[in-house]
Amino acid sequence: MGILNEIENELATLPELKHDKTANKKYLIGVPDESADYETRVGLTPQAVSILTAAGHRVLVATGAGNNAGFSDLEYSEAGAVIADRHTALQTDIIFKVQSLSADEIELVKPKATVFSALTLKYHDCQYFRALHERKITAVGYEFMADSRGHHNFLRAMNSISGNVGFMVAAEYLSNPGYANRSMLGSVAGIPPTEVVILGAGRSAETATKMFVAAGANVKIFDNSISRLNEISQRLQTPVYTSVIYPELLKKSIASADVLIAAFHSNEPDSQYIVSEDMVASMKQGSLIIDISIDLRNTIETSQVTTIPDPVFVKHGVLHYCVPNMPARVPKTASMAISNLLVPILMRIAEGCSVNELLAENEELQQGTYFFNGILTNQTVADYVGLSAKDLQILLKLPLS
Repeated sequence: MGILNEIENELATLPELKHDKTANKKYLIGVPDESADYETRVGLTPQAVSILTAAGHRVLVATGAGNNAGFSDLEYSEAGAVIADRHTALQTDIIFKVQSLSADEIELVKPKATVFSALTLKYHDCQYFRALHERKITAVGYEFMADSRGHHNFLRAMNSISGNVGFMVAAEYLSNPGYANRSMLGSVAGIPPTEVVILGAGRSAETATKMFVAAGANVKIFDNSISRLNEISQRLQTPVYTSVIYPELLKKSIASADVLIAAFHSNEPDSQYIVSEDMVASMKQGSLIIDISIDLRNTIETSQVTTIPDPVFVKHGVLHYCVPNMPARVPKTASMAISNLLVPILMRIAEGCSVNELLAENEELQQGTYFFNGILTNQTVADYVGLSAKDLQILLKLPLS
């Protein structure tokens, strides 16, 4: 606690700031290490940290927080950060994380702190949000942030990375001598090209399709949304087979596929699997399933969550790769993508903009805020946990107690 006391004493010597837009408010900002299993990304890169420290803010980075993403403590120190223990990095005014606070971490966060992170709603219950309420925390969920055009830029970036990783995984395991297929992804003159079936027509599917097509594979995309199929066809600018999900047609396509990718990224109903165990059993021996959406919905009956250290298993002669949070496989790239999205916010914080002012002026942040000073403000979260939500716009006009 020595570092924290030293910094708090230093901040206490600053002149008292008025709550207006000209006040150059100085913040204590924390970048803790991630406690979630196999989360290798980091909340801010050293380059992002330097935006804040150059403006006189104090940034505490937990020891080793960036190691898995390829950012050393020395790089953070050279960017102006103070290297601290995890507990101290959580005792700050503003916290930047990748995954949401754990229940234990909430107990460490000081009251009325602001937390920027993903939420991943399905992993939390009502008790979790009561804890946020008790601490009067303001929380911004990256996946809820949407710009004026309705684009969820965090999700777009992470889904694009997932699509790229899906292609990388396919290329790696199809040619891996430890598995039955041992073939090259793509095409060579005189040899049939790799057959790829993709379920879903979102951003990860689009990115993966571009990679597969560039490698010479034949790709078929299935989705039950005609609008999404039309959109992906227009954006790809190359002829690709697309279809709504007719069960018999899908079954026939899967039976001849070398690679099957599940790439749904929505809260669509999933009471029934799209791909049954019988359909998996009909696939070619040595074929590969990559379940990108394993943590979002039930798509393939034989899928079971795997981990980055132990990513695959074989069932019915088909290799399954079912790692949730696929961007964590390329943490340096993913961490840089997150920090890039945050740069406009970091610039305003660097200028001394208060959190309330930042929320009032930034529509994207308003969309992303699901708790404000301990009050639930997101209707999606409220519906999920059976609580009521308040209107953030109204709350921002009320004086805080």
